[in-house]
Amino acid sequence: MEFEARDRWARHHKRTTYEHLPQPEVVAQPSKPTSTLEEKILKRAERPKPQPLAVGYAVPELKWVEWADFRELQRAPEKDSFAIDVLIGHPIIRDYSSRYQIAEVAQDGLQGGNKQQLPGQAPLPERIRIHSRPIRQILKKIHGSDFGPADKAIILIRPFRVLVYYQTQLLAWRDDLASEFPPQTPAESDIKPGNRTEKADGQAEAKSESGANGAGSEKDGAAAPQNENQTEKDGKKGVEESDADTRSPVALQHLQCLLEFMTGHIGMRLSHLESDSCRKITFSDIWHLFKPGDFVIEKEGRQAYRVISVASTGHKVSEPWPIYLERSKPKAEVEQTFIKILCVYIDFDGEHLGPVKKEFTIKMFDEEKPVKSLDIYPFHFSAERNLREELVKRGKIFFDAVVTKHTHKHYAGPTLVTKDEVDSQVVIDFSETLAIADHKDWRPKIEDMIDVTATRLKAKACEAECCRGESVHDDSYVERKRDESFMAGLIPPTWRHSKLPSVAVFRRTFQDLQAGESSNISDDELVIMSYRVFGFVLRSRQWARLDITYLKHVNAQDEEIQRDGKHKGAAPAKEIPALDQLILPGNHKDILVSLISQHFRDKGSKVVDGDQADFVRGKGSRHQSS
Repeated sequence: MEFEARDRWARHHKRTTYEHLPQPEVVAQPSKPTSTLEEKILKRAERPKPQPLAVGYAVPELKWVEWADFRELQRAPEKDSFAIDVLIGHPIIRDYSSRYQIAEVAQDGLQGGNKQQLPGQAPLPERIRIHSRPIRQILKKIHGSDFGPADKAIILIRPFRVLVYYQTQLLAWRDDLASEFPPQTPAESDIKPGNRTEKADGQAEAKSESGANGAGSEKDGAAAPQNENQTEKDGKKGVEESDADTRSPVALQHLQCLLEFMTGHIGMRLSHLESDSCRKITFSDIWHLFKPGDFVIEKEGRQAYRVISVASTGHKVSEPWPIYLERSKPKAEVEQTFIKILCVYIDFDGEHLGPVKKEFTIKMFDEEKPVKSLDIYPFHFSAERNLREELVKRGKIFFDAVVTKHTHKHYAGPTLVTKDEVDSQVVIDFSETLAIADHKDWRPKIEDMIDVTATRLKAKACEAECCRGESVHDDSYVERKRDESFMAGLIPPTWRHSKLPSVAVFRRTFQDLQAGESSNISDDELVIMSYRVFGFVLRSRQWARLDITYLKHVNAQDEEIQRDGKHKGAAPAKEIPALDQLILPGNHKDILVSLISQHFRDKGSKVVDGDQADFVRGKGSRHQSS
């Protein structure tokens, strides 16, 4: 089968090499006598010779195979293989005769139906095997360190973290090769660019000729320098071979094969995940769905977060029985497949404004799952089209309540936790609320998040049949690199000592905010500010946790009362302007207007409340909290 593929590639290469050339115009000729044998020989000699395949390299194509053939190709030498083997379906593991192991590897749940799906809708292939030495050497050079055995194919498993992370570098490498080795004309194709052995020999001959007038022409007494030069040549031999693998027309062909897989499958899948048509996902999509820096919102639609770090256990097929036999052990000790997503939102504890962390764990699930069934999901899946703009407005209300003590508002809606219905004036005050001993559990835990990452468990290598004997590349380092890259963007350079890191990762004191740090708050930080404030309800004289959604400006409430005379107990409009003649300090006039409006509103209410609200400091601590 491999030899047939090589013949097919040779025919394809012959076509693509010459079909772009201008074709001679066909002119009707009078009938001629049959050509002689000599003329036929001359015509055959004039035909361009096809460029042969590179010796010792794999065929630069993708080979889609099912599990049985995929396992057999593990032992195939590179010269008899395709550049990349792509697995169809999932591994069939006979080690554990249990339905639970099927769930560990069958993440797509759509086998047999992928061919009828639109591009990007099918789950990513479970794994690929890279036979191509040029591809492996290029990845090694980009990675900067060992990328696996030099003489053995490597396995990459979805979500193909290393390919996604190094996509920009791979494209740049391809562009460099394309400019260095443009498409050849028939006259130029007589040289065999893919024959690595001939190229290396040619380089050696060139070096020998260039040195004929030097060390080679000296007497026997100069033998020591000649040996030294030979040692240097031997030392460079490995480098030359590596350059032949990574900087040649063959390398360009093989790299284009890898990019074909990345563009046609990984790229299409990522585009689908970001589109409005995406409604369901597989577990292998989670890593692509949540990236450091992304904004997400919880399932209930209230609190927004920013992703700080993502950590996954990677591929692992475990025996099913330890999950049941080791229930007494801590959850961290039981091997499971999951992804942890560390998020932050911004809150105020009465003294500091800063990040509060929350870690979400998504355990492996089978088949497809609705995106909105997850505990959190990215903004673009929300039905609210202007979600970000609304969150920025809400964040401004929260921030104003933090920097301005004793903020006076009107609240109409249920309180948080106790769900008591409130329609009353409220005074927002974090410090006073959290100073009460009974409210100790209300205080958010604010901490700096620099160098903080999601919980990572040291995962053992998979020892099941699917990975046994294979060189499986561990690309977990990509997660750390992504985290570090995002965190570096939130921390200003060292030469800008006057600028603090983002409040999403570094807390501010109340004094910092009063000193002008409030002007440095960005929309990205306003988006993830808390949806909750603490306040004192004037009507019930209780401390409560309030949802910003139901807060209104008191002046707006009074204007509504003046416009609508139908409101029960509304104060006559002619009485309100008289207050403008009073000279009162600060915002006392607004408070007085609100108290008058509340007084007449309470008189018209059916609820009888004989008590009068006062503002004695600490009095609310003796009343029940909501």
